[in-house]
Amino acid sequence: YILTNNFFTDAKKNNVLNKPFRFNKPFILIHGIRDDVVNYKMPQKIMNKTTSKSVQVHYLKSSDHRLSSEEDLRCIIKAIETIRILI
Repeated sequence: YILTNNFFTDAKKNNVLNKPFRFNKPFILIHGIRDDVVNYKMPQKIMNKTTSKSVQVHYLKSSDHRLSSEEDLRCIIKAIETIRILI
């Protein structure tokens, strides 16, 4: 990957976690505890920055960043079905 100065400027400008963000729909964050790319605290940070009143965080103890096991995929499908009911 070639990372240019423009890439970092755009990333900083578009970082939604620098301030509270308006999002008023329910959502579910799914995070694998064995994720070595994204810190396990990130879902909490996202939840605390949004205006949504309906946020769920699901931590998957044996899952990594990819969330690609059969159990992970079942959890993702269940989350999608839950959101479809809530909306």
